[in-house]
Amino acid sequence: LHKSSEIPFDETQVYCQHLEFSLCFKDILSLEGPQWVKNPFMNFETAEVQIQEELVKLSTNETLKASFQN
Repeated sequence: LHKSSEIPFDETQVYCQHLEFSLCFKDILSLEGPQWVKNPFMNFETAEVQIQEELVKLSTNETLKASFQN
């Protein structure tokens, strides 16, 4: 990023929201738990069968996946 360049306002808002979320929920984010809870789009084979079914539905939803990764 050049000194003369500006960061778009919407990108700044996303970063601010992420930082705010991280500060507000740092105790929850530090908890140990199933990986599929933190990222429902990754390997979820260790989850219970009923949960696996729901995670399969989630993982095939490209709109949700894109929103989650952004």
